Amino acid sequence: MGSILELKPYFKFIQDSGKYPPVTSYRMSHVSHKLPSYSASHKDFFHYLMLLVFSHLVNSRLRRDLTPWARTSNRKPNPNQLLLHPLDPLTEDEINTTSAIIRHFRRGNWIFNYITLKEPEKYLLLPSFLQDRPPESSLIPRKSFTILLDRATNHAYEVTVNLYTKQVEAWDDAPDGVTPTLTPEELLLSERIMRADVGVQERCRQLGWGNMSLVFGDPWSMGYIGDRPEFHGRRLIMSYLYGRNFDNDCQYAHPFDFIAIVDILQEKVIAIEELPTHGDFDARNKQGNRVPRETSNYEPQLQHPESFRKDLKPVTVSQRGGPSYIIKGNEISWQKFKMRIGFNGREGMTLHNVNYNDGGRVRPLFYRMSLAEMFVPYGDPRPPYHRKHVFDGGQYGIGFGTNSLTPQLDCIGEVHMFDFFLHNQKGEAQKLKRAVCVHEEDGGILWKHTDFRNGRSSITRSQRLAVTFMATVGNYDYIYTWHFHQDGTIKFTIGLTGILSVHLIAEYDSTAGHGSIVFPRINAPFHQHFFALRIDPEVDGNMNTVVVSDMVPGSSPELFGKNPYGQAFHSRKIPLRTAGEGRTQVAPELSRSWLISNQNSLHPYTHQPVAWKFEPWASPPMLMSKESPIHPMAEFLDYNTWVTPYKEGQMFPGGFYLNNSGLPEWVREDEGASIENRDVVFWHNFGISHVPRVEDFPVMPVVECGVVLKPYNFFKENPALDVLPPGKSEYGGGLDARNMWSKY
Repeated sequence: MGSILELKPYFKFIQDSGKYPPVTSYRMSHVSHKLPSYSASHKDFFHYLMLLVFSHLVNSRLRRDLTPWARTSNRKPNPNQLLLHPLDPLTEDEINTTSAIIRHFRRGNWIFNYITLKEPEKYLLLPSFLQDRPPESSLIPRKSFTILLDRATNHAYEVTVNLYTKQVEAWDDAPDGVTPTLTPEELLLSERIMRADVGVQERCRQLGWGNMSLVFGDPWSMGYIGDRPEFHGRRLIMSYLYGRNFDNDCQYAHPFDFIAIVDILQEKVIAIEELPTHGDFDARNKQGNRVPRETSNYEPQLQHPESFRKDLKPVTVSQRGGPSYIIKGNEISWQKFKMRIGFNGREGMTLHNVNYNDGGRVRPLFYRMSLAEMFVPYGDPRPPYHRKHVFDGGQYGIGFGTNSLTPQLDCIGEVHMFDFFLHNQKGEAQKLKRAVCVHEEDGGILWKHTDFRNGRSSITRSQRLAVTFMATVGNYDYIYTWHFHQDGTIKFTIGLTGILSVHLIAEYDSTAGHGSIVFPRINAPFHQHFFALRIDPEVDGNMNTVVVSDMVPGSSPELFGKNPYGQAFHSRKIPLRTAGEGRTQVAPELSRSWLISNQNSLHPYTHQPVAWKFEPWASPPMLMSKESPIHPMAEFLDYNTWVTPYKEGQMFPGGFYLNNSGLPEWVREDEGASIENRDVVFWHNFGISHVPRVEDFPVMPVVECGVVLKPYNFFKENPALDVLPPGKSEYGGGLDARNMWSKY
């Protein structure tokens, strides 16, 4: 029998919650041992315990049969593991241990595509979060989850490793036909393969670039191959080519008129495809195709010294006494908020266990918050541009593109940096220094009022906490920031910058109506950026209900006499009761917002459920036709908001492999699933439509979009009344203490 340690979390859960957690089975090496179901209404603890022990025995037997090496390995846990929180990202040692165990368990020519923490099942950690106490970390074995790719067959496997017992706990086939994310090494390899190809070299020479060290290829995933059956089953990258005149020259000013299709596993170019450069679909017409030699650079070193502004005075940021936040490991405490930072190669930064100390009562808010996906479709219909759309999370990995931040440039002031570990495709841990920064910013005026009768003024300025990471995905750079405010508001903003993806157009020709000319003979195609948030709320408790809140006009003056002057309007609130009803859209004309409420926690003044309000960005709809063969992969964008009952493993709106699954499939399976007074997940999609302009080139000024979460009848008053005015260290006495600092 395996260690009794693995049974303790179940007993702890029963003690904390008074409920019996589900008994599950292991799936290992294609063996699925089904355990008898157990009724939630059955209260015989002895029967439940016997079932639990039986499950444990079965799992132990499976592990003995399938993991002989692990049986003889040293089972003593790493002492440092006992100090880790169950949600801490994998350490350097854990990543290297994972790959070593896998290689020993089954030999092969493996690509370690993705190694990440296998987060514990929610029921194991939820009681400690709701009660604001540390979890029993030593009772919850840390596990890793790996996507493994066989170089010889292009077949993928899913592997779970128990890092406490040093065992392979599950080895499963990934679904047929899926394409795991492209690794950073593969993106760079595609450029080397492209440069080495004789056919590509000849085409570049004809365009005036004989020096291949000055030729660069932007790697794009194959967005659609339904019209090219010969591409099926291969691991491919589209390489869009550009040239430089000299080192560090901006290559995007010199786009070529063809692309190379690279087979990464065979390490060869399998096709060269022409790009249309005229105002039609004929990509074979090369008349007037002259690559611009004019430079357009953004790096300061390449600018003329006299071109810079001379009249700019610097703004400095300092905090006397140091920062207001407190860091303990991966936990941040600031101004009554507390949260944990996570990190992985797909989502980048994640937030966990967000709560708020309300006058000594710690109130849970959100169990997990993350950017679950990004989708960027381009609007030029002329092949091969029709393949140009990317899922930056599921096809590249936002975390793998994360920048090492530069102190006092990327983040300024009293800055704390978090380092994390990712890995290369050999399964070796790689340290990502300064991946996430935490600092405080001036947030402007927090609140103010002036009595017009006597001029008496009260004002308080805001400080806000910024938790930021930044990632480069190809040509674009993204700045992701969670802002926490002293009035309880939480904002998530994304700053878009970087460089436009551009194409060559022939001399004296047009963009065919699908892009903007941003430089001589350079077309920047129209495109959209969509961001998918996954929010797992626990607003004042585990059971929540999402309510749609709209502002609507009153009835017609002629009806019922309820609106005799016709100026009435009111707030209409509609609770969402099923997963089918949970599919909703933004509606700026209705000032639509969503209230994540708790029917079991009523406000003492309103006698209505307390809530957290979600205010959306005025996001455009996805403009791709629903008849498009590309649409099924992005079907989750048909609605701005989805609300689903919580289920383990449902982490990404398009499914883990973007194989036409995810939210649409989960909801279709049971549209009547209850989401009222349940543990729910709130999903929201937002974004922008980008019509490029000349001012966006050669590098784009930051464009921001984002969403807001704020308390809604959650507190008994403005929670920021206890924030001192600037420069004051204490309050005075008397009933007028809050307004005593006047006439600044």
